Amino acid sequence: MVSYHVRGILADPGQVIQVEESLNPPDIVLGGERIPFLEPCRVTGRISNVGADALRFDGRAETKVQMQCARCNKPVAVPLEAVISQRFVKKVQDDGPEDEAEAEPITNDRIDLEDVIFHEIQLS
Repeated sequence: MVSYHVRGILADPGQVIQVEESLNPPDIVLGGERIPFLEPCRVTGRISNVGADALRFDGRAETKVQMQCARCNKPVAVPLEAVISQRFVKKVQDDGPEDEAEAEPITNDRIDLEDVIFHEIQLS
């Protein structure tokens, strides 16, 4: 789990936490096909206090997966890179502004980046 305690950063507008992580994501399953990761997912970025009990994670995730070549049907290594920008708020309001409805919650002064990272990698 890629979880960060953010009580200190929430109390200090403008404060930043640098992020450098290496994750072992579960294989991607797409249309019944299993796509395995060939290496850990490297994540770099920063968590910033953007005011009003809100934080933003801006970063990138890089890894490689194994897929079948469409021409020769042999396995090939395919690099994946995702640019991630996610807002986190103390209280998510589904009926609030659009960017707040898409925000992830800050729970018990912690944010969890893992699901956000895996989701963006799968979309790339």
